[in-house]
Amino acid sequence: MILASQIEIARKRLYANDTKFNNFENIDNAELKRIKELVKQTDATLFSCLPHHPYLSREFEKYLAALQYLGSTNTNNDLPNYDAKIVFLIEAVDPNLTLYKAYLEYPVILKSQIAAEENLAKRFELEHLFKRQNGAIESKIRSKVEFYDVQMLNYEAKYFKKIRCHDELLTNVNHAYFNIFAKRFENSNKFFNISQETNNILCLKAEEYLGQYEVNLNTLSYQLLFQPEILGLNSLDEIIIFFILVIDKDLKLLDIYNEEANWSEIKKLALRKMGFYNPKLLYLEKIYQEKFVPDYIPWEKREVNKI
Repeated sequence: MILASQIEIARKRLYANDTKFNNFENIDNAELKRIKELVKQTDATLFSCLPHHPYLSREFEKYLAALQYLGSTNTNNDLPNYDAKIVFLIEAVDPNLTLYKAYLEYPVILKSQIAAEENLAKRFELEHLFKRQNGAIESKIRSKVEFYDVQMLNYEAKYFKKIRCHDELLTNVNHAYFNIFAKRFENSNKFFNISQETNNILCLKAEEYLGQYEVNLNTLSYQLLFQPEILGLNSLDEIIIFFILVIDKDLKLLDIYNEEANWSEIKKLALRKMGFYNPKLLYLEKIYQEKFVPDYIPWEKREVNKI
């Protein structure tokens, strides 16, 4: 109880200044380097002198010590603003962002996902999982890191997207990011203003990606939302085309469209065969096919040609 109280007091003292958080806008490369150096210095002094508690891991002890250190007024000279303190906390306690990565690995169920489910049995199952998922997420995270701090998790998410997204490509994301990414289809240029040469380069990049990574709809969606530069993509048109080439290189969505007579059946078959459906994506695939794959043959005609 005493330990829990210490943690709660330390968290409240630090996070009481959350209203001053500026989304790391004032953290440039020079400031980031300075804070990392300060972490090294502090690690060699404060953290290395921590009294060892027989029931706590060193990781947890370090987390508590960092909270207490940052909550004191002694840090105001070295860390003059709230954003700098949060960067220090992350770099000192969880520099690999294990907290955030473990969170992304859990397939979170959204209320919109439940509302869109037409099968009553599946909807009931989703509602049941939705009620239990907060506890399941915490268990998932605790299996990877000793502490569970929701506020720090939120800061790590912002820190990765703002500061660290160019450092490494995340390859295990199970959140429903496709629904967020799909909104970008509405802003895509319907004519795809790129050359055949650029399309050929995108085809090579997609082949390289498929050779390196296991295709996951939500992982790919996350990468294209927050990390397109790592994949060498420079415009929304390139991002959309790359998505098509990776997730549906054989244009199976168009096959389904040509095979079925009504939109209800198209959606049902797409969800069953491909695991996702978006009418705007179908439209963009058609535009892409007309411009870059003029010799495309619908599935039913390909089958006839085999006979």
